[in-house]
Amino acid sequence: MVNNIHFHILLTKYHYISACVKVGSRVWARAEKGCFLRGIVSAMDEEIHVQLDNGKKVRHKKENPECVVADAIPHVVEVEIGTRVLAKWYNRLDTYYPGTVVAVRRSFFDIRFDDGDKGCNELRELRILSQTGQDEGM
Repeated sequence: MVNNIHFHILLTKYHYISACVKVGSRVWARAEKGCFLRGIVSAMDEEIHVQLDNGKKVRHKKENPECVVADAIPHVVEVEIGTRVLAKWYNRLDTYYPGTVVAVRRSFFDIRFDDGDKGCNELRELRILSQTGQDEGM
């Protein structure tokens, strides 16, 4: 399956969903300084090629699934304390950053970003980061 890569997201101990990233998919891709920008997958070979909305292009190896993330709002059951996510940074509509959910308060999620900053986001402002090794031991 050269043109598709599937990421598995752990929902519970025994249930998974797949977010399929393929040519034409809307994604968030790692860009400069650790931020993620929105774009469209333009090609896939050994790498995932993304045309960013700002006009720039980036490529990432398929072996690193945290570099390209499907642009899909997660279901509330997917997000709990400890979940790795991309989250919108305050009023920057076009930029998301990686972090970890550290608290859940009704419909808000407290995020500790990888750089140490903290934020509070609604579900619609999060994207699940796919991680390798999640289905080990299942």
